[in-house]
Amino acid sequence: MQTIIIGKLSSLSFRSLRKILRGRQKNTQENSLKIEPTLGGIFKAISPKQSVVPWESPDDLVDEAWQKALAPWVEFYKKYFNLDLKMTKIKIPDHTEGFDRLIIIAKGISINQVYETMQASFPSWKWCVSELEEEIQVSQRGEVKKTYAIWARDIEGIDKDLKHISAEKVERPMDTENLLERLIHGFKYWAETGTHLDSGTYTLCASSRYICGDVPRVRLIGVSDVGVGKCSPTHYVGGIGVRRVVR
Repeated sequence: MQTIIIGKLSSLSFRSLRKILRGRQKNTQENSLKIEPTLGGIFKAISPKQSVVPWESPDDLVDEAWQKALAPWVEFYKKYFNLDLKMTKIKIPDHTEGFDRLIIIAKGISINQVYETMQASFPSWKWCVSELEEEIQVSQRGEVKKTYAIWARDIEGIDKDLKHISAEKVERPMDTENLLERLIHGFKYWAETGTHLDSGTYTLCASSRYICGDVPRVRLIGVSDVGVGKCSPTHYVGGIGVRRVVR
């Protein structure tokens, strides 16, 4: 069954989505699309003949619904980074049950830019005097070249099944949040709730490395300070772990 994920439409009802799509469905052969809600508020477009849905992206499928669904991300990047987020032709990974928070990493964003904007918005701390990108591995320096999306668990702490684990013990580190993704995730969470992730845990960014070989980790210090620290790849303590993502 071919599915196109539209996104988490928390502010758009299923009835509204049907109304938006009604005109397009009339113009498709044999009303080839069936729109159904799934777990976590996700909508999907299904071909009853199990053939390929004749649109290449969610933006092509439902322009209006897509823009409404991702409007909070457009507003977030405009408000805090003065970036005009372009949502066309963004590849959204297939939704996996339990991974209900969609995170958009925008073209043109960088670790330094995110940290500096965080620091201007709420108390933030980093382990080094120099800029973070001077310390991070070369492959994660500079601006993101292309906007992309990931799904993460919609929880305040780390994944329960990945607690008390060191970076070297993570089987698939590329399927966990890297430093930039964790910073954007936490920033957006704060913008929505006024509170922070990891109030009693540490997020280990197992797919990132500093040039010294240590692993970035992010946590809440006290009640309001977000700290970006580091630890050895073999280090683990209670409350430290990773956040799994779907790419």
